[in-house]
Amino acid sequence: MFSIPVCAGCEKLIFNENIQALDRYWHPECFRCAACGQPIVADYNARRGRIYHPECYQEKFGPVCAICKTPLLGEFSVDMWGNQYCTRHKDELPTCSTCSRLVCDVITGGGVVYHDGRQVCNICRQSAVDKPSIARSTCKQVCAVLAAHGLEIGQIPLPKLVDQAELKRSLQNNHPENTTGLTLKCITTTNGRESGRDAEIMILHGLPADLFASTMAHELGHAWLFLYHFPPIPPVVEEGFCELMSYLWLSEQKNPQADVRIQEIRKNTDVVYGRGYRAALRAFKKYGFSDMTAIMRLERRFPV
Repeated sequence: MFSIPVCAGCEKLIFNENIQALDRYWHPECFRCAACGQPIVADYNARRGRIYHPECYQEKFGPVCAICKTPLLGEFSVDMWGNQYCTRHKDELPTCSTCSRLVCDVITGGGVVYHDGRQVCNICRQSAVDKPSIARSTCKQVCAVLAAHGLEIGQIPLPKLVDQAELKRSLQNNHPENTTGLTLKCITTTNGRESGRDAEIMILHGLPADLFASTMAHELGHAWLFLYHFPPIPPVVEEGFCELMSYLWLSEQKNPQADVRIQEIRKNTDVVYGRGYRAALRAFKKYGFSDMTAIMRLERRFPV
């Protein structure tokens, strides 16, 4: 027996042309967007039994730009902190030199420009390490965490806070552009023989606490290898070991900032820093700190 369909919109019988959607029937004039109320004559999106123009659906349920609040249609950008925004804003707004957020009132509450030219957002400024007393306190915390894993330094080389110009003057060509710290090594000789070793750690002033601490952990790795008389080892081994020290510190912090920094280390594609870290982590998990570093000293490589 033939049955006459009932319109899902007006609940009246449909005797002529109809639209079939969502397992129901509609008069063409009743097939309307639940957001704007206008008829839908082409594509549509559905949500919980209601229908929408694609544009209305995007505006109502899709992502919106964190900065200008317009719907994000097509391609858009997402920073490592999860902020979504129109790609054009990258050319309109400065980028924080320490966290890569776009510096603006909406995302970061604004920012400042340091005297050495670095643009730093106000989120990073909240925990900025720009006083020697804070640097010393943070350094002691990092040393305590690393000592629990096996990296112990008798006399802790306290960090010197420097600006970007001073750091660049001391850097060698094999350091990346975004370097935030450096370890200077000094060997004292008496009558032609080595009589002492010292290490000085330089770190950019004004880094947020999470980045300062992870940089400190990395540089302590360099200092430890030098002060404990390791032979010259390939950069991929030394930098990989130092990145592992940063990871060990960050992995115990249990906060969103540390999580983001860990992802940066994990996803680093650099053939020295990224590949070295992954090799170091595998060796550390398999052999532990003591056996891993013993093989590094003897064979100048990570154990496999």
